[in-house]
Amino acid sequence: MNRFKKFQIIIISIVLFAFVGCSFTGQEETRIADDPQFTENDGKNNNAGNPDISEPLVSDDEAEEEPLKEFSFSSEKDLLKLSDEDVIYLATHHYETSYFVQDFHEDAYDDFGTPLVEFERFEPLLLNPGGNRPDYDVNQKMSDEDFNKLAREWLDGYQENSYELDITYYGETENYVEYGYKVSGDFGAGRICFYRNEFMIADTIDGNYYVGPHYLGELTVENVMSEEDFCYSNYFEEYLLLREVEDRDDAIVYICYRPYLKKIGDYGEEGECQKAEIIREEVIYYKDTHSLDSVETFIKSVDIPGTTLSIPNPV
Repeated sequence: MNRFKKFQIIIISIVLFAFVGCSFTGQEETRIADDPQFTENDGKNNNAGNPDISEPLVSDDEAEEEPLKEFSFSSEKDLLKLSDEDVIYLATHHYETSYFVQDFHEDAYDDFGTPLVEFERFEPLLLNPGGNRPDYDVNQKMSDEDFNKLAREWLDGYQENSYELDITYYGETENYVEYGYKVSGDFGAGRICFYRNEFMIADTIDGNYYVGPHYLGELTVENVMSEEDFCYSNYFEEYLLLREVEDRDDAIVYICYRPYLKKIGDYGEEGECQKAEIIREEVIYYKDTHSLDSVETFIKSVDIPGTTLSIPNPV
């Protein structure tokens, strides 16, 4: 499913038990932005003599000294008219989404008054309530009582299979509930962010069984915008150039455009330049099943002169 290009599915307990040497099998799934720069080889360059592409093309000091260029986009046509130089500029500089999208619902993960300690991080997670999608009234939001019980059951199982693990409730918003965990002896700590409206639920589509994200609750333009704005608020340094929500016959679709700097290539791309790209993404909330999917299209791709893609070592 294209949806999983955007959100890699991992077992969050692996993160914790890497610290404590335990093992635990859960039904949970985490939802993380799909960023090849984050997941592939840590940006290390394997091509002798090539420039160190792990360094940004523009340093933070230079970016601070120089005001960002002014842009304004009202449609995809405006983005298609961008010069190669401007595409590269957008991919190598960081703006806030609110600069381009004035009604963006910024809602980043909160520390609720307790700042993260060193190496602690936010860990987004979609709970799996069990059963199959037809078992649910997908138009009905899960009650607070049922949601808290589901989260507590997951945390209890996590705690029972861990060594001296402390769990702390920090707070919640309409989009997520935040708990912290800490292993005795400073072996590890993190903030588990249970998504409040999305769950990993089993379904059968076109005769194929799968477990994927589903939205439980009323599907409206406003709710979809709130959910996806929240997701994008917490991506790894990504920002949006344009976004809109369409109410179609079969789905409500969140459409957004973002710049991307491609620094890591595939094995068949040796010697090619890094790419500055503009990505169009549709996140699709189907009205009948409330299942989610996504489709990505690269509407602009520009070679960056004087650079080389990093190619991971073959496994």
